[in-house]
Amino acid sequence: IRGIVRSTTILLVTHTLAQARRLAHRVAALWPSPDGGRLVTFGECREVFANPPTPELRAWVSGAIG
Repeated sequence: IRGIVRSTTILLVTHTLAQARRLAHRVAALWPSPDGGRLVTFGECREVFANPPTPELRAWVSGAIG
């Protein structure tokens, strides 16, 4: 993946935080909801993981859930 990322846009769907941290430049975090799901945040990988905007995402990033 790292070999082609400079010339190609790649959409990687993962539930593995370590994989997202290792490979992503930007991340979109989706969270389940009664209507099917919602976009919690989108942004630079380092910023999203350093400052998760919701309690659920903070718990997931910290390893408390998931």
